[in-house]
Amino acid sequence: MLSTNEPNEERDRTTDLNSSLVFEPPIRAESVPILTENEDVFEIETTGFEIFKAKAAEWSRKLIYFYVSPGGYFYYYWTCFVSFGLLYNMLAMVIFIFDDVLIGYFFHWLYLNLFFDCVFLLDILVQSRTTYTFDGSEVKNVKMTTKNYYESFRIYLDVASLIPTDLILIFNKSISLVRAVRLFKIYRLSDFIEKAQKRTSFPNAFKIALLMSACYILFHWNACVYFLFSLAEGLSEDDTSAFGFSYYKVFDPRIPTCSVFNDQNCQFPENFTLLDIDDHRPEYMQEMYEFWAGKFVKWEMGNFSREYSMSIYWSALTITTCGQQVRLSKILFVR
Repeated sequence: MLSTNEPNEERDRTTDLNSSLVFEPPIRAESVPILTENEDVFEIETTGFEIFKAKAAEWSRKLIYFYVSPGGYFYYYWTCFVSFGLLYNMLAMVIFIFDDVLIGYFFHWLYLNLFFDCVFLLDILVQSRTTYTFDGSEVKNVKMTTKNYYESFRIYLDVASLIPTDLILIFNKSISLVRAVRLFKIYRLSDFIEKAQKRTSFPNAFKIALLMSACYILFHWNACVYFLFSLAEGLSEDDTSAFGFSYYKVFDPRIPTCSVFNDQNCQFPENFTLLDIDDHRPEYMQEMYEFWAGKFVKWEMGNFSREYSMSIYWSALTITTCGQQVRLSKILFVR
């Protein structure tokens, strides 16, 4: 039979064992300080070269894998800058038909050409990192955006616009139209106009400015073609009825030193009731010269000013269906 005293004996042994266990704190060395509750514990941070190395790695990663959103500010202003490069090429490539510009600014033109060629080259990189929408989601992966750009027709236009035609200009300065290949990027100007119309707060003013810019570029090109035709025909020095440019048609402006409001002798007495006073002026032209002697200041203009002013004047009047007008030399005085 089992004894009833066994559970009591087991309980007594457990009590004796617990009472024999004594927990005491470990002995502290005298050199180790005691941290109180009010003291702060600072974590050790990485400093110096390791921080710079980590930052450089982060910046290089952002530079390698950067992407551009077509609706962002950077893409908008970058497209605007590229458009200025296109407008520069439109104006500059034809104005060197004038000798004064060609002689005085040829090398400055080459430097600007190189600068905007670098801009067009960077534009290829920007477009290859431009995001696009696929199945309602914006694709930001660099490999996919680059593949999307290389598979588009724009890559061919961009590469064609970077043909180094300036090498030809080094050997022959007179064929500046070889830079017409830069106009393959004209679609970038269309991109800027589209985005500017969505962002501007003055849409009507923007449309007017756009129309004025387009008209001026058209007048500018037509004026250069007119002067080129005049060079091919031969510049006339004294034939005022010639179709081409003539220096005799554009005299240096004379600005009166007196005012008709304060001096009655500041206006030559003419019969303004005549139907066409210009037909009668040759009869007393010498008297007019004697009357205005010492009453005006001559504003001397260079050859380019006279050539371009006459050409753009003829171009604007011809394109606006006014036809060729009377020569500018008849406007002798500016009141």
